[in-house]
Amino acid sequence: MEASQDNVTGEQKQERRERGVFFPGWFPRSHCYHPSLPPRRLRMVEELQDLRATMLTWPALGGGSISLPYLEEEANGPVPARYRFYGFVSDTEFIAACHKASISVFGVVFTAQGWEVPAELNDAEDTVLSLTELRGVGNRRWLGLREFSQDRYPRLWPPFAKYFPEGLVNWRGEKVTDLIEECSARDIHGEKVHAHWIECPDREHSCYFMDLNNRVWREYVKAIVRVQVEAGVDGIQFDEISTPLSSAQYGGCFCPECMDGFTSYLRRYGHPEAEAESFNYGTWLLARGYDFRSRLAETPLFSEYVRYQKEMVTASFAELSDYVRSVAQASGRELRISANTYDMGPLYDAVVPHLDVCVPEHFRSDYKQPGWYRYALAMAEDKPLLAQLNPYGGGPWTTVVAEFAEGKGKDRFRVLAYEAAAMGAVLSVPYGSWMGSVILDAAYAPMAVAREVQAFLADHEWLFTNESLNSTALLYDVGTCYESSVLQTMTGREGKVRGEHQRFRGLAEMLAEHQQPFDVVVLHDRQLRPDRPARPDLSQYEVVTLLASAELDGDEIASLTAVLDSGGRVLVVAAEAEGDGRGGLTKPAPGTAHLVQDPRAQVVALDNLPAVLANGARPQLQLTPGWGFGVNICKSARGGAALHVVNYRSEDGATVPVRNVVVGVRLPKAYTKAQLWVPGVTGAPEDIPLELADGAQILHVPRLGVYGVIELSE
Repeated sequence: MEASQDNVTGEQKQERRERGVFFPGWFPRSHCYHPSLPPRRLRMVEELQDLRATMLTWPALGGGSISLPYLEEEANGPVPARYRFYGFVSDTEFIAACHKASISVFGVVFTAQGWEVPAELNDAEDTVLSLTELRGVGNRRWLGLREFSQDRYPRLWPPFAKYFPEGLVNWRGEKVTDLIEECSARDIHGEKVHAHWIECPDREHSCYFMDLNNRVWREYVKAIVRVQVEAGVDGIQFDEISTPLSSAQYGGCFCPECMDGFTSYLRRYGHPEAEAESFNYGTWLLARGYDFRSRLAETPLFSEYVRYQKEMVTASFAELSDYVRSVAQASGRELRISANTYDMGPLYDAVVPHLDVCVPEHFRSDYKQPGWYRYALAMAEDKPLLAQLNPYGGGPWTTVVAEFAEGKGKDRFRVLAYEAAAMGAVLSVPYGSWMGSVILDAAYAPMAVAREVQAFLADHEWLFTNESLNSTALLYDVGTCYESSVLQTMTGREGKVRGEHQRFRGLAEMLAEHQQPFDVVVLHDRQLRPDRPARPDLSQYEVVTLLASAELDGDEIASLTAVLDSGGRVLVVAAEAEGDGRGGLTKPAPGTAHLVQDPRAQVVALDNLPAVLANGARPQLQLTPGWGFGVNICKSARGGAALHVVNYRSEDGATVPVRNVVVGVRLPKAYTKAQLWVPGVTGAPEDIPLELADGAQILHVPRLGVYGVIELSE
């Protein structure tokens, strides 16, 4: 990445931090149609410059899941003079204009989507008269992957052989003549699965849930990549990379290729159920009364199935990312790879090493979610994390967007954006962003507020690093949390699943609510992540907390023992703990059995954790008044410390400023100077009183609005 030019303080420059814009550019008061995004205009580039954007997510060239010729038309199709009058450009021209403004544009690949779109054509079938939104003219037809792969419209699109001269051959050695039939995910009854969440219920289009386990579909996705690279993109953004595992929310995937692969997987691990030559998991389940839509947690071989699919998700993405890098190398270019990593769940643990940027469009965008950000950043391994706001899951985003139309919600958006920055991530500014397939609208942040936020982040980059100064750590064990996380995704009903992943999330949010800054230390999946550290370095931390179910090896227990040896605390959180102060855990998980026998480690119930923390060693951070802040502490790029404080207190959507805030913070070294940086204030920061008392640095903040950063220096 290039060096930042925004920090003009005279200090040493740091790497540029990304400032993202969530940029589908869908129209207000209209459907957010997938996969083709609206045409781009030069005015958009001017506004992106106003927003100090460095990277766009969901920005261009999405039409490959309609057909490759359609994608080429997005890239280089003719733009009529009437459209030129208003600055409309092709996607290739848009990418070039963004490059002049030093903005990175990624081509977006919708890996789970295979579209069939209603259209009206002229009699010669060489002109599209309408598409998706029909006018009652010409001849009613369908356009999509099926027609493309069958050369149905030779006067409209180039032949399939132009892109695949040798054709495409499936796993059985058969030449493919229908991409939809060949590559769709299938439910347990063999029916094609639809991606219902992106089909607009008042339109006749169909989106089939495609299967990345199918080698034919992976070859097609690679062709999409080639077109996008030729158009000049800076990288490739893969959407929906959990396919086909995520098709399970609609009953998939039981396609022949998945069933053959799963049978081989079971035999590799010696499962007797799969010994019969004719074994088929779908048929086998139906014979036992399971339909893979209900009672998932009770379904036989369910754990093995999701484990197999996780292995396949990792393998498929490794193949695609390697292909992108080989194409870049062949063309003498550098391309970055990003992906929608959804909720940064453990499914993506083995995918992250193949990424340069993570762009999670997580299930539920809450007004306060510092715990999720700290967890997600750890899963991203300090790679740029550009979060996208999502209307699903019952979060407040749809309400906030409605408030924008009434001139309200500005402070709520400020909190959402500054919270992400404070926790070490980035909130991509919504610019015509996703509001689902039902709501007739797209999300646009108020431009004046978005400019204010982005300007503060750009002009104060040295305050935002991922070098933590927090003294509390949470251990997250991917292996024990994986299944409950996947089950939550597969059922599509967050809050209905209770398991180790959800307990960990509750633990993180509990610490955040009690205003204790913390880091998450990830213990990787041993099977798919051979780079799991032999002995994690926990020397920075005075308090380490972990779930009792975590499966620890000897070296990891040694790291925790070292924390105890240095006078620190290790808290083992059980779902239930009774008896004396140590909790009386009767059946500790195998990996923690040795650890909890150490009398210095404490076993506590989750509900009792705040009291245990309060009665133990002095907390790193104390704030008055009480609850109402999100906090994080990092190193400043200028050599000091930066204490980030987000104020959640509000009335009717407007932040309530807090006065006379007293902050006590314990850091590895003492500082002599404290300054408060706040958004919207030009010129020098405010010097604030600093004193030392009982090993803590006491700060007196006269007033705090939405957000402030206290910079401590010598």
